[in-house]
Amino acid sequence: MRTIKLVFLLVVLVLPVSGFASSAEAVELLNKMNDAQQQLEYTGRLVFIKDGEPSILSIEQKIENGIRKETIVPLDEKEGYASEETSALSLNSFAPITSAMQDVYSFDLGEKDQVAGRPCQIIIARPKDRKRYLQKYCVDLEKNILLEYSLTNLERKPVERFMFTDFKVTNQYTGNTAPVSVSLAGEKPAPKEGENYHSKWGFNSLPVGFRRVKLSVKETMQSENKPQEEEHLIVTDGLSSVSIFIAKDGGKKIGSKNFVMNSGALNILTRFQGEYTITLVGEVPRGTLQDIYMGLRPLH
Repeated sequence: MRTIKLVFLLVVLVLPVSGFASSAEAVELLNKMNDAQQQLEYTGRLVFIKDGEPSILSIEQKIENGIRKETIVPLDEKEGYASEETSALSLNSFAPITSAMQDVYSFDLGEKDQVAGRPCQIIIARPKDRKRYLQKYCVDLEKNILLEYSLTNLERKPVERFMFTDFKVTNQYTGNTAPVSVSLAGEKPAPKEGENYHSKWGFNSLPVGFRRVKLSVKETMQSENKPQEEEHLIVTDGLSSVSIFIAKDGGKKIGSKNFVMNSGALNILTRFQGEYTITLVGEVPRGTLQDIYMGLRPLH
């Protein structure tokens, strides 16, 4: 009996150390992936699956004078030409892993796999609450580039996934690079940054792990051809981001019904508050959008 107790104690002592090592290796590999994304030029094709519907995309990243440019073109699988649809996919949307992110996600190594004929290591980012989705990566073991990625909802159903079917590194840049410029088929101009603009909105609270990281403002035309400012706030936990669009409509939509929409992992929540229409968009559970909205407040 004493021997059994001793063996059990050894197992209890050893398992956490193994777990910590796995977590540290997973974080290290994800950060290498982020570094590789900033230094590599590549081309490839991938399958993007949303709500069970697959689409084929071609992707290319070039680095010119230290500036990364990612071009993504949706292709018609049968004919092989660019479609008019756009893709929200970007390999440059992944950030380095911080200690704050490890407070709300656990990062663990999975099995090794093969994607596009290349060996890769599976990493699972498992949320510690129900405010965010489980994310799975498969990182190339030679070039540290992301070859496969999936999002799993609270019902443990994969709702979004992409995987390369063909991938080739064409060059490696050795200097520092600037933030990526993403070009999509049919893209629209991005709103101007509000560097000298003070937001009219703030937060009483945000879900654990989320923080505000960005503000921009653009002018929109109302029916009377009068320009109105629309604020765009972004909050993130490092892996998942939520965009908040706040537009003043003069109270014309008072009495309008609030509504929600869903597309793949993306949830959309629209609420009407006084003279404002507030829309939240993000690849997070609907309840998280509701919590963010409830914490939003005007600054007077």
